[in-house]
Amino acid sequence: MDFIQLEIPVFGELKRGPGSSAWKKYDGAERTFYTIRYFVNCRRRRLDQKPKMGAIYSSLGTAERVETRTLQKITFSTSQKDYRKTLHEYFCGSEELGELSGELAATIGAAPAKAKVGLSSKLSEKISSHYQATRSISREYEAQVTHEIEAEYKFDPSATKAYVVPLMYETWCYDVYLAMMDWLFVSYERGTFGITYKRRNHPSAENTSSVRQHRNWMRVGSPLCCIKYFELLHSTRIVEEDRYSNEIENPDEMAVGPAERNWSGYMPVPADYSTLYQIANRSFPDRWDAAKLEMVA
Repeated sequence: MDFIQLEIPVFGELKRGPGSSAWKKYDGAERTFYTIRYFVNCRRRRLDQKPKMGAIYSSLGTAERVETRTLQKITFSTSQKDYRKTLHEYFCGSEELGELSGELAATIGAAPAKAKVGLSSKLSEKISSHYQATRSISREYEAQVTHEIEAEYKFDPSATKAYVVPLMYETWCYDVYLAMMDWLFVSYERGTFGITYKRRNHPSAENTSSVRQHRNWMRVGSPLCCIKYFELLHSTRIVEEDRYSNEIENPDEMAVGPAERNWSGYMPVPADYSTLYQIANRSFPDRWDAAKLEMVA
């Protein structure tokens, strides 16, 4: 996949229904809840690095002063990688985004309707300091795939050295950007002469069908991190045994490090996602009902 767009709810899966655990109580308030959601774009590219040697697939020997021809059938299994699932699970459990959300909640909560003012630049500054350390994550697998390659090797009669056939890998990466985000506060308020507490959304929903015009939606477009990984090549390369070295200890690991590229293209608006207003309308009753909201932390 050359492009992946991910929906990252900060506090858990945004379910449509009462008592969703994806909403948190705001600053200890009994009847005010909020959630923050990020949309992350991942663009894939190949790094300009020479292929690296991994584990040895097989060894090839020669007989001194005898011309040798070897027909080698290389058969190996690889696992199809589920990059979307791997990246989604990583960012959903990201401590960095969790810390960032706590800081944002305090900023937005003071004036949710005016939160866009200056927030994008502040957010970009904070992001750059959250993904400086490099760490590893493991990939999820979908299925095993078997590959077969036939190669004929001809050895010089004077050759006496042994040769090995290593697995070869290319280095790829996903440049990850925080494309956009949205948030919503839901509170139960009682009017001046009212008896019951009624639900209110903050900021209130605009009378529009375009998510771009909602006051709780903001384009960010800030580089988040760079995730590097290895792709197996269909290679028939052989090397002298005494020149071989395993350059990749664990080809299944993905390394998360600081961002390397700024965004220089169009960021598509998320498609096929419910707005937080739609989710809140189904998650929260119109009037205060403590029993229905007991699952909200």
